[in-house]
Amino acid sequence: MYLTTEKNWWQRDWRWLTPVAGGIILLCVICPVMLFITIFGTIRSSEVYQAALKEAKSNPDVVQVLGEPVEPGWWLSGSIKVSGPTGQADISIPISGPKDSGTLYAVARKIAGQWQFVTLEVAVGGPVGERINLLKDSVIALPDEITPPTPLPTITVLDEPILLTPLPTIALPPTPTPLPLLPTPTSPPVPSSSAFSGVYQQALKAANANTEVVRALGEPIEGDTLSGMVNTTGAFGEADIAVSISGVQNSGTLYAVASKRRGRDKWVFTLLEVLVDGQGEPIDLLAEGPIPDANQQAADIHYERGYNYANSGRYEQAIAEYSKAIELDPEFAAACNSLCWIGSLSGQATEVIEACERGVELAPDSGAYRDSRGLARALTGDYAGAIEDFSFFVTWSKSAGYDTMASRREAWIAELRAQRNPFDEATLEELQNE
Repeated sequence: MYLTTEKNWWQRDWRWLTPVAGGIILLCVICPVMLFITIFGTIRSSEVYQAALKEAKSNPDVVQVLGEPVEPGWWLSGSIKVSGPTGQADISIPISGPKDSGTLYAVARKIAGQWQFVTLEVAVGGPVGERINLLKDSVIALPDEITPPTPLPTITVLDEPILLTPLPTIALPPTPTPLPLLPTPTSPPVPSSSAFSGVYQQALKAANANTEVVRALGEPIEGDTLSGMVNTTGAFGEADIAVSISGVQNSGTLYAVASKRRGRDKWVFTLLEVLVDGQGEPIDLLAEGPIPDANQQAADIHYERGYNYANSGRYEQAIAEYSKAIELDPEFAAACNSLCWIGSLSGQATEVIEACERGVELAPDSGAYRDSRGLARALTGDYAGAIEDFSFFVTWSKSAGYDTMASRREAWIAELRAQRNPFDEATLEELQNE
């Protein structure tokens, strides 16, 4: 008699389990590899990558240091985000030539469908090596090369009013009992997000201020339904919206195309018009401006470059970029304030005091601008003026939510009243990170 032993599950099923397990392990290896290849391939085929690499290969300073040909490495890092006509990119590309190697850094913004480099430079030998600025002193798009933006075509939305040819009146037989009225459909509310409400409120205010629109619709003019899109990326934004509006006499649709840049408090419209129901031609609310001119667009680019330089601690370059922004747009309050603050921290308070004064003149109610001027005044020996500005900031900060900063300013005021300068090198270094 033979004794039989029952086989366990591994002895019974190993033949089919082994290939299945092997397949799972293989998938776990292949999927991440394919994902990396896809991501890298997408970045490599992007406009930003191709344009940055082309500039590096054609730059004589880069070619002299690295040698020719300049070729990109396999690995890269960073990100590219695109949302409609707006986007941002921040990538680093290893490059090398016969003589040396380095890293190509590119920071770009997509504005109204066009990419514009904010930072484009090569670090020779690694991140801390010599930097070659591929943009140098030139603006990415020079003022005389920029054409004012062409208004985008009116967007078509499902809830846009459609003008119909009136039908002939049909006489109905009298009804013995009035029919009950159907309830008026409730319109969806205007989106409450800050992005939508900002451009919406600004556009509606412009419509209420336009004499021709008020004459056609009657006042007050109120907004109803809203459609379209608003994309915001950090301090930037693009908007293309349609708003149903009405007054006591008539109704219509308000169309707005606008953009927002860093340092600008308001949306800048490139199209703003009202199509009144029953009228064929829209009313142009921008007939007398403001469409941003070429100088303002170039100033925005310089300001963005200055902002990035300041954030990386490269204050001399930041000061140069802010100065160019002000030269192109003397009404650019944020650029004046940034030049005032960074210049003061860099030991150039005397040189930037004029920008400080101009910034406060353009935005007299801003506590931040008074704070910057207070620093410059203190560093140039105007203690009374500094006390005045810092006191203004303390009052302003209580409603703006800067209590911690306010207490520090109060300590400065006490020192200044005692005729002591509270801004030694250590304090100025700390303020660079405030």
